[in-house]
Amino acid sequence: MNNSCARNLLCLILSLGGFILPAAAQEPESWEELLAHGQHLYRQHQYADAAQMAKEAMAVAEKRFGKYDTRLAQALELAGTIAKADGQITKAQSFYQRALEIRERVYGPVHPEVAKTVLLLGRLYVRQGEHEQAEQCYQQALSIQERSFGMNQPIIADTLVMLGEFYVLLGRNDDAEKVSQRALRIRRTASKPNDPVIAETLMILGKVYLLEGELDKAETTYKSALEIREQAYGPTHPQVAKTLTMLGKTYLLNDKPLQAEAMYQQALSIREASFGQDAPVVADTMVMLAKLYLTQGRQSEANSLYQHVLSMTNKPLHAQADVGASEGDPDRLYDFESDSLAKPKPPPDDKFLRMTDSLNNQAQAYVLVGEHAKAEVLFKQLVGVYEKTGLTSDKGLAVILESYAVLLRKVGRVQEAEAMEARARNIRLAA
Repeated sequence: MNNSCARNLLCLILSLGGFILPAAAQEPESWEELLAHGQHLYRQHQYADAAQMAKEAMAVAEKRFGKYDTRLAQALELAGTIAKADGQITKAQSFYQRALEIRERVYGPVHPEVAKTVLLLGRLYVRQGEHEQAEQCYQQALSIQERSFGMNQPIIADTLVMLGEFYVLLGRNDDAEKVSQRALRIRRTASKPNDPVIAETLMILGKVYLLEGELDKAETTYKSALEIREQAYGPTHPQVAKTLTMLGKTYLLNDKPLQAEAMYQQALSIREASFGQDAPVVADTMVMLAKLYLTQGRQSEANSLYQHVLSMTNKPLHAQADVGASEGDPDRLYDFESDSLAKPKPPPDDKFLRMTDSLNNQAQAYVLVGEHAKAEVLFKQLVGVYEKTGLTSDKGLAVILESYAVLLRKVGRVQEAEAMEARARNIRLAA
């Protein structure tokens, strides 16, 4: 047989090999692919499928790399995050604790990778209402990072901001101011003057001053944040609108209604241009403006805005199908997709947000025109929707509960209002 025939016969045998020889078992997906697929499903709120991918990633990682490999820890952290989002808190805690055990065994107890997992566990403790343990985790992570990176690195500021938000929600305003001021000093040293992370820190400080009644400080702080965001994003960006509304609230509390109105009007214009006139965030701004008009005795203008809000929220949902529901947050510190500190906040889908935001705006409008019974029916429906869809820890539910509490206080049901406020506070602490 000549060489040409031999080669042809070999090619024929190889081409038929898939049919005449036993098929090789399909190579399972790699750990990286399983992890990426699980993260994608998590972001799509397909928690059951995401959990299955995380489980498979854990199995592959343990089989290929061993029981104490950091790749297994990553899969465990994904599984914990999915379980947390799905309301399976005990299971999430188990996953996080096992991941922490692995990282401490591999790196030792004071490694930056350990700090990341400790922060995840801390946020879970907040969710459980275990605030003392949560604070211990935050402080432990901060101590590890300071030892690893020094006292003035941006990652230190990131953790300080998280701790500041935690203190604000606990009502520990002095502590919140202290850590936020430190974060601000670090960020101003490490960043350009118009970096949005500086504005984000200023927004937290502004809230602290607002809560403490230091309105002049709050005003100055919000103005600084506004200037940075206008430079960073341009004057018509949704983040600018968000800052304008906070400055407007400060002006209103500081007995400067004309300046407050100007801020609200500017924010409304930006939001209408960005999201369209039927967007829930536009309705929110109209409600703020209407409340301002009521304080000035401008009942007719307030009623006109309320009627407009009600006409928007009474539209069929499909009429709002292409309307943006969120301003987003480019200042977001913790990204689940990156290898940085994880702050998973999977939002409900846009359709759900548009529905609930619309109903909430309608309920608030009923409150402000004195239709308390109609408002309560809507608030009860909204709470029920969140509970039935398993979103009992979503920030959107906290907003609903806070609005419901305002109604309950108006009608003298203080004890029920306090229960709503406590529940909302716990949700925000865990967010």
